[in-house]
Amino acid sequence: MRTVILALLSPLIFQLVGTLLGVVKQSETDGSAAYIGGFNHEAAFSMLLCGTLLAVCLSRHINSKLKFGLIVWCSIGIFVANYRTSLASIVPLLAMSLFIDGTRRFLPRQRAIVGSALVVLITAGGLAIAVSQAERFSDLGLLLERNTSLIKPPTTFTVEERHIMSGRPMIWSEYYYAWDESTARQHMIGLGPETWVGKMKVYAHNTLVSALYELGLVGVACYIIVWIWFLSLSFIVPIPARWTCLTGHISFIILNMATMPMWNIEGLIYYALLCGYTVYMVRNRHQLMRQSYRPRFVPVTVRV
Repeated sequence: MRTVILALLSPLIFQLVGTLLGVVKQSETDGSAAYIGGFNHEAAFSMLLCGTLLAVCLSRHINSKLKFGLIVWCSIGIFVANYRTSLASIVPLLAMSLFIDGTRRFLPRQRAIVGSALVVLITAGGLAIAVSQAERFSDLGLLLERNTSLIKPPTTFTVEERHIMSGRPMIWSEYYYAWDESTARQHMIGLGPETWVGKMKVYAHNTLVSALYELGLVGVACYIIVWIWFLSLSFIVPIPARWTCLTGHISFIILNMATMPMWNIEGLIYYALLCGYTVYMVRNRHQLMRQSYRPRFVPVTVRV
């Protein structure tokens, strides 16, 4: 995992160099700045940083101070990359990793007190970020407030509704109603991979919506089965890696709700690392558990 971290640090280095040189991209919709190291789009770049953060959180044989520093560096990198979907998705993984790594450094009898303090600190930090970024995430509250009322024909969207979450509800409606107006067979198996090209202005910005249009109900079911399968495997991963794997899968599923990491090579690297680690820990769980509970004997030399 340390070798993987070394390879995945490259986007952070590009970002650091780009920031020092003043290379910045203005967002297409709200004009906010995104420092993405010269990459084409902040979505793909932030997925790489999420993969780097995941590798750091999963690493077990790394100096605790170095690990904490890398977690902070990755978190700042994702923050200045300024892609809201990635920012929201890393919250479960980041919070759980800080909690686990923070409590493991103390004696078992002290962990309850330390854990409570960490919960307060992590919550306070999350609230502080939420308040400072309230304007950026105000659309999310509006989306939750409108709920299913935004599922309607694209032509009926008002000017205000077209700008909610960078236009995502309208994009999702375009794909949904195109699928709804297709044949019964297409309802089951979709209109075909990549058939949105030339018909839609942009990609679906949601893995399940895209699957519904291209692969039908069968495709949606397949995606959900894969996610639930690996999420379920996380529950039999040995502790403490169990909670990191579990929140990692939750974070990845959240990421799929407003972008499409399984459509990008950067997102596939992220998910492949997560699934590969989960399978490895499950297959070797008995050996790893024996190693965790094996008593350590200190050899004593007796002189006669």
